[in-house]
Amino acid sequence: DLHSLGGDERDDDVAGGDRQQSLELLREGAWGVVGRGEVVVAAAAGGGQRLQEILVVLGAALSRLPVLLLPLQILWLNLLTDTFPALALALEPAEDDVMRRSPLDPRTAILPPRLAWATVGYATLIAGVTLAAFVWALRAGDATRAGTIGFMTLALAQIFHLGNARSRRAVLAPRRALRNRYALAAVAVAIGLQILAATTPALARVLQIHPLDLDAWMVILVAASIPAVVGQLLKLRR
Repeated sequence: DLHSLGGDERDDDVAGGDRQQSLELLREGAWGVVGRGEVVVAAAAGGGQRLQEILVVLGAALSRLPVLLLPLQILWLNLLTDTFPALALALEPAEDDVMRRSPLDPRTAILPPRLAWATVGYATLIAGVTLAAFVWALRAGDATRAGTIGFMTLALAQIFHLGNARSRRAVLAPRRALRNRYALAAVAVAIGLQILAATTPALARVLQIHPLDLDAWMVILVAASIPAVVGQLLKLRR
């Protein structure tokens, strides 16, 4: 048993608590979690973000809209959101009451229906606001500018969604928001890199990002914030 391997009952409890917290965070349909002492396979981690991109591309195609995301832009999004934000979640402190919760059924599936629906729901919402911003921009008749607005909206929406992935509870209160300073730093770094991509001429040419005016940036920020705000409001109602 574990005792013969040098473990003790407290270690077993801590490991169990981390495993339970990891599974519950996975149920938020977010990025994924690495529990202390073991890696939890993040079924909804990349899956949720890939689903968002698939829905954006599929939605634009079915609506007979111009191409919204280019291959290099999708690659950039994957690199941006699968590094700093995902790693920051591995450093999320355990919930205060994690040791007081009833143990999870060991037969609990990693991808239960609740997680699947949450993943689809968030992905649909993020894809929806991205397409809405894209359609708004198309009214001006410039498809390349509209593509930039859609790309920036999707990138920022995915970054802001980190707040929904951090905990099963809302993280709006300063105390809860500051529990994981790495997550805040990851958001700042990811936003900084996205802005760098939009303002560095060489990188902007590669990603085909075009300059935007203040009105466009306001639309991007409002649209990208909607999934994060909705997620936090739903958590406050629990």
